[in-house]
Amino acid sequence: MTSLAPHMEAFLREHLIRHRGASQHTCDSYAYSFQSLFEFAAGKLKVAPSALMLEQVDATLISGFLQHLETTRGNSAETRNIRLAAIRSFFRFLQHREPAAIEQVRRVLAIPEANHSAAGESHMFCAVTPKQLTDGVQHYMASKSRPTCSAIPAQWSSCKRLRTSEKSLYGWGTVI
Repeated sequence: MTSLAPHMEAFLREHLIRHRGASQHTCDSYAYSFQSLFEFAAGKLKVAPSALMLEQVDATLISGFLQHLETTRGNSAETRNIRLAAIRSFFRFLQHREPAAIEQVRRVLAIPEANHSAAGESHMFCAVTPKQLTDGVQHYMASKSRPTCSAIPAQWSSCKRLRTSEKSLYGWGTVI
C-alpha cells in the first residue's frame, strides 16, 4: 500500500504553487477540498486521516463523498464540481508519480460533473438594445439581484437560458 500523505504534500506545496502558479486562494480551496474528503474517508474506513492509503481513495469512495456533499451537507452542484475539480487535478498529478495507480486514476477522472440545470442553477440572460435601456429599464440591468427574464417586460423576447458556467463568460445584461 502507498501512503497518500507524501503525494498530497508534494501536490499542495510544490505542484500547485511552483508548476501551476496557483494563487494562495486556490491552494487554500484545494486544501479544504482534500480536508473534507479525508475526513469523510476516515469516517467511512474507520482510520485516521493521516493513515489513509492511496489505494483506499478510489472512485467509489470519491463518488460517495461527492454524493455526501450534495445530500448530507446540502452543497450545490457547483460546489460539488469545485471539489471534484480539485480531486481530478490531484489524480492527474498522481498519474505521473504513481504509474502503478493508473487504472485507479482513470476511474477517478471518469467521474462526471453534476448537472447544474438539474440542480436548478440555470440563470436567465437577457440581451437588451440601447433603445430599451434609454426607455427607463436600465435599473433592471444594474440590479444587484441579477434580473431574470420574468422581471423584464414581456415584449423582450431575446432571452435564452444559460448554464451557470456561462454567466461569467457573457456577464449579466450585455447590450447589443
